[in-house]
Amino acid sequence: LGARGGHLSIGSSPQTAATVLARLLRRFLDDHPAVDVQVIEDGARPLITMLSEGKLDLAVVPLDVPHSLSVAPFLTARILALAPAGHRVVAEGTVDLRELVAPHGAPRIPLLLLKESYLTRLRLAAAWHEAGLLPHVAMESAVGQTLAAYAEAGLGVAILPETVDLRGFS
Repeated sequence: LGARGGHLSIGSSPQTAATVLARLLRRFLDDHPAVDVQVIEDGARPLITMLSEGKLDLAVVPLDVPHSLSVAPFLTARILALAPAGHRVVAEGTVDLRELVAPHGAPRIPLLLLKESYLTRLRLAAAWHEAGLLPHVAMESAVGQTLAAYAEAGLGVAILPETVDLRGFS
């Protein structure tokens, strides 16, 4: 960027801020120590709004968020399903979203999802809606590690972007 000073306001989800942005900011600030950087954590939709209103200089958000802003792709992230070892839903390695919604009359699968302000959640909801499925949401959180802890405790299946810091989880 060639910045020598000034202020840079960046928006990011908490997950991406911890696992991706922290390393990038360290390198940036090593090269540009006079730049004052502020990071704002939130979901993709509020970040896009703040960016559009001029409250942020840039935001790290998924590419498919509808907006009229300039976009520069730099990361691809998968979606993970987390459950205790041996859980039937994650036993095969790849999960079909339809398998996370129990058929009528079968025991419901408790899902642990990010709050609706996160695009991962909106994508899942759209896919289930399009398939005519109604998932059982047992817990919502803005913190991926909380959802992972609940999954590890056997309280449901957590669906998270791989940008969530899962160190310490099995």
